[in-house]
Parts: sequence; C-alpha cells; structure tokens
Amino acid sequence: RVGAGLDAFFEVSARGSTLGTEVRAGLVTFLTMSYILLVNPQILSSAGLDKERTATATAVCSALATFITGVFGNLPFGLSPGMGVNTLFALTQVGVGGAAPETAFAWTLLASVVLAALAICRLLNLIMAAVPSEIKQGTVVGMGLLLAFIGMKDCGMVVANEDTFVMLGPLFNNRHALLVMAEGLLIATLMHHGVKTGVLVGIVAGTLACWAADRAWPHHFVQVPDFSADFQLPNFAGVTWANAQNALPYLLIMIFDIGGAMFGLGGVAGLVEDHHLRGSIWCYLGAAAGSALGAFLGTSPLIVACESAAGIKVGGRTGLTSLTVSLLFALSIFFGPVVVKIPLDATAPVLILVGTLMMSESASIEWSSIAVALPAFLTIAVQPLTFSIANGIYFGVASALVLYVTSGKVVQDFRTLVCRNQRKQQAEEEEQGGDPEAALERPLLDSGADFEGAASSLRSLIGQPEEGLQTKCAERVDLQTGSGGRGGGMMHPPE
Repeated sequence: RVGAGLDAFFEVSARGSTLGTEVRAGLVTFLTMSYILLVNPQILSSAGLDKERTATATAVCSALATFITGVFGNLPFGLSPGMGVNTLFALTQVGVGGAAPETAFAWTLLASVVLAALAICRLLNLIMAAVPSEIKQGTVVGMGLLLAFIGMKDCGMVVANEDTFVMLGPLFNNRHALLVMAEGLLIATLMHHGVKTGVLVGIVAGTLACWAADRAWPHHFVQVPDFSADFQLPNFAGVTWANAQNALPYLLIMIFDIGGAMFGLGGVAGLVEDHHLRGSIWCYLGAAAGSALGAFLGTSPLIVACESAAGIKVGGRTGLTSLTVSLLFALSIFFGPVVVKIPLDATAPVLILVGTLMMSESASIEWSSIAVALPAFLTIAVQPLTFSIANGIYFGVASALVLYVTSGKVVQDFRTLVCRNQRKQQAEEEEQGGDPEAALERPLLDSGADFEGAASSLRSLIGQPEEGLQTKCAERVDLQTGSGGRGGGMMHPPE
C-alpha cells in the first residue's frame, strides 16, 4: 500500500520508472555530490567559519532544498551549496573585500528573498531570456578557472611572486603537491571508467593518506549536533544602499546556475516539454529556502548540483530520487567531527577537476563573432584575475550591452518588431475580408533588412516558431527587394 501511494504521488510508473530505480538513483546522486560536505567547510573556513558547524549547515540546508524540489516539484534534482558561490562569499567578499561574515550572510539572505519573489511572480524566465547566453556560459567557465586556481594555491602548486604575481611552486620536494597530483589522477581515472563515486573515493583516499602521514586521526566519528548554538542572525546593520549591490552576484549566479542546470538536466531526463519544465518554480523556491536558512546556519547559497546527472543516467525521473537524496543528507549531519579533520590537500584536487569540467561550457560560445567573443572573454578572464565572480559578470554584461548598440543589432531587432506588427495588421485585414495581395504590395521596410538572426533572437517574445517567423520575414523582403542576409540578436531564450 505504501509503495502504491508513493508510485501514484510521484508518478513513478507514469514516467516509466520503478520505486527501486528511483531509490537507487537517489543513492548514486548523493554519493556523487556528497563531496560538497567535505569541500564546502574547507572553503568557508577561510572566512573564519567553524568547519563542523558549516558541515552541519551544509547538510541541513541541502536536505531542505532537495526535499522541497522533490516533494513539491517532483523533479529528480539534488541541491547543495554551489562551488563558486562559496568562493565568492569566503574569498572575494569576506577575504578580499573585508566584509564581516554576518554582513555577507545578510546579502545572501537578501538575494534568496528576491529569488523567491521572482519565482513566485514568474519573472525568472524573462530574466534568463534577457541575458546573453555567452555571459551565462562565460560565468561558468570563469568560475571553473577561479576554482582551479584556488585548488592549486591551496596545495602549493602555485605560489606568489613579486615580479610575475604568480609562479610554479616547488613540486618534487613538496609532499602536499605530490599528494594532490596523485589524488587528482586517481579521481580522473575513476571518472574515465565510469565510477560514479570516483570523487568521493579520491577524497577518502587522500584524507586517509594525510591522516597516516601526519598521524592526525580523528578521536571520534559521530556526534549529535547542537542546533541551539548554530543559529546566528545576519547583520543587516552593516548593509547600506552602497553595498547592497553585493547581493546581486549571488542572485545572478543562482538564476543562471539553477535555470541552466534545471533545463539541461530536465532535458536529459525527458521532462522538458515545449521549452517548459513542470515544477521548475519549486526548484527555485527550494534553493531560495535552503539559501535563506543557510544565512542563519552559516553556509553559502544553494544551486542545483550538476552531479544530479549521475542519478538521472541510472533511471531517476521523479521527486522520489530527490527525497532519497534529502534523507541521506539529513543522516549525514551526525558526522561533523570527521568532516572537520578533512585536510585541504584532500579537497584541492576536487577544485581542480571541477574547474576542468566547467571548461566544457566554452564550446558553446560563438567565438567567431567578436560581439559575442569579447563579452564572453571578459566574463571569463576577469574572474580569476581579480578573484571576483561579480567583476566578471559586470564586465561581461556592460560590454555586451555596448556592442549590442554599436554593432547595429538593436536596429535589426527594432525592424523585426516592426515586421511583427505589420504581419499582425495584415492578418487582421485578411480576417476582415481585405485583399491579401494588396496588403503585400505596401512598403514594409527598407531594402537589405536582415531578419534571420533578429527573428531568432526574439522568437521567445513573439511567440512564433523560429522557422515560421524567418520564412514570413524573408518572403516579405523577397517580394520587395529579392535580397536577404544574416545577422544576430542579443537576447536569448532560456536554455
């Protein structure tokens, strides 16, 4: 009876899955993404946060966000603090920027509230459409470079130099660097052979090696967390109109990361229909709720974990997968003492490998177009060179906006809007018994107008299929000039 109820509630059979498959997919997803329980406390500890407390916060917030996504949205995704977002918090805003952690948590809470409001108002798809795809993709690539740089710095592979800023550190007489390289190659080998838990196996192997070499074994492994001591209020007294903009990078990263991962993973699972993913609003709300709670417990904002693809590949199709992940995160809160003892050398290879995987987004950027390539490059390069994800986004968006105007694409998009209005008027005249042939003889636009790229850029706003709009516009030009061209628009539909 319980099994039948779960099947009906999560639509397991309707989506071509079974209860056993969903639970197994949840276990695979959790084991693949569980390294965040080890890495996140390490990164946030550089901001002065207690590792054990951060590990508990990571588990609790991930469990909550994943539960909401699975039970209410019926989606097979796991959510956890984002790699890159934690770097923005600990190293950019607190470390380099000098903000107090309590003030930075106020910014993350503000971003979470705005994200929830945008999700409820259903404005997130419009935001995703307005930002050029090269900025979204460049943000991921730049975050990957920054993470890899941090990993190399943590193990001593890269060290400071007064003349060249950075240089290669001593490798062969540096036990830490040798361990990181060995662990990184082990994880890469396991991933190559399809071992789903390769990252976790590598971290465990590296941790045991460090404990054995340093004789620093943990004294106890399980402990009931003291939740009464975990809550801290974000300090809004330190938030001003001038620094409230520091919440914007969190908001943009969550929108881009959650939206992109959601539709990408949903497509792999076969859950996207007509560019719509049913239950997506609950994924945003789950991330917002987990991130808001994290501002009080002490962890950075949450996003959809790309490691959810591992569970989807073994058959996860419903929220029962997410519910399994949520329960496993809830159980992990009792292993804080072990997490505290994880050395940096064991997690540095993961940062380098995650950065490697993030590079794949660069293949989707249209490097042959300078109007696309420059904003993407600035988004990518500025992040590691200034140690700031926010700076990369600002430079990318600003340059894309300027090039949108100076390249003439704004004119192309305007002409396309005029074309749409003309076609609408023509359709109304035909319905009223007007002469279609006479309507086609009226001048529409100047000769040489370029519609193909502009039609593609505005298809999400016009509500017509791309092919149909291009055909109509092309026919209109051929009737007048017999010519056409190629171009591009700035706006992009949600991925």
